[in-house]
Amino acid sequence: MRQPRAPRPRMKNAAEAECKDFIMSTGLQITKLGWPDFFVWHPDGGIAVVEVKRKSTHRLKKSQEQVMAMLAAHGIACYKWTPDVGFIKIKPKERQAPLQPIHFHCGK
Repeated sequence: MRQPRAPRPRMKNAAEAECKDFIMSTGLQITKLGWPDFFVWHPDGGIAVVEVKRKSTHRLKKSQEQVMAMLAAHGIACYKWTPDVGFIKIKPKERQAPLQPIHFHCGK
């Protein structure tokens, strides 16, 4: 049986930790987990993200499912790729409101 994971320690990079704390203090959510292996773009436009797994039976981690589903819900093409099957499209789990930019005040 797997042992439960210990709580994640505070970030090693102090500047990242300070930025994360500030962003979270504004009520926004933030993560470094779950980002796909590849960000793909065409020089003439169009983007996609791809998560690579060794076999089609290997599932995405929960954080990967969440990030990919959110990106897909906002119109970004998301795929899982495996050598045995190739590309598998990730579908959004729920309909999202149109993507709205988040603006931060520049400077201190």
